[in-house]
Amino acid sequence: MRLFIGIEIDGPVRDAVMNRVKPIKSRAISWVPSENLHLTLRFLGSVPPERVGAVKACLRKTVASASGFDLILNELGRFPAVIWIAAAKPDASESKELRALALGIEAAITGLGFPAESKPFVPHVTIGRIKERGHESIEIPNQPGWTSPAFQVRSIALFESKTLPERAKYTVLERFSLPTEGEPCP
Repeated sequence: MRLFIGIEIDGPVRDAVMNRVKPIKSRAISWVPSENLHLTLRFLGSVPPERVGAVKACLRKTVASASGFDLILNELGRFPAVIWIAAAKPDASESKELRALALGIEAAITGLGFPAESKPFVPHVTIGRIKERGHESIEIPNQPGWTSPAFQVRSIALFESKTLPERAKYTVLERFSLPTEGEPCP
């Protein structure tokens, strides 16, 4: 099973992102379908079914020490063949809560024997991929001041990723609620 841990993006935010990229026309870009938009906290890769229970138990324990928070999506960014939109606090500053959650998940997952992530955590939602070599220099215009509606992060999810002929399909295997401020952990 190919698994990853992420934050689901709600409907109004997905709609805002799709409207943001609609004017960008290029056959060299494969846009991520709205229903697949998410913020990846940790990619696990191929996980044997018998280890999924340990991953779930680990995530339950990890979220118990976190709390919910709010985010927006704002500036566009690029990795060589990936177009993404940054995640931040509603005032556009870095979300320390998001970073702490990602670092806590990283520590817990490596404690289960998964290899450590080699790249630093960059909070973002992948919105497109360059599908043809040689088109990595396509200019993606930023709209200064554009932000998505704010959204509440009150849970994380363990997703299974399946590659289908027409697109990837992500299925939530389990959601893990984040305690809100002042709410005792179960």
